[in-house]
Amino acid sequence: MVGGQAVTPVKSARNLGVLLDAELAMDVHVSAVVKSRFYQLRQLRSVQRSLRLDARRVIVMSFIASRLDYCNALLYGIAKTEIQRLQLQTMMNAAARLVVGLGRYDHVTQLLCDAQIYFTV
Repeated sequence: MVGGQAVTPVKSARNLGVLLDAELAMDVHVSAVVKSRFYQLRQLRSVQRSLRLDARRVIVMSFIASRLDYCNALLYGIAKTEIQRLQLQTMMNAAARLVVGLGRYDHVTQLLCDAQIYFTV
């Protein structure tokens, strides 16, 4: 009871856009970031044909990379599996396909090797 009101505990709480759980394991936050980045990629795919290559590159970098970098100091010392989820190869592949305009199942290995061409701002 706080101020006459019953307070019930929650599994996670958001503060400045970061989801924190009771153990500070950051798995809830990582899941939310990965989910929202794939959502952004799906939304951008619907307008990709309307944008030039350089515009797609800037938009992908601003939506995807900036969110992955947000509050990354809080991720210091978290489990390796959570870091790998943020560095998910499939997210990089999907972003590269979106920028270049490739299909969902096209190979992007060479694009990722030449990442400076497509992903430098």
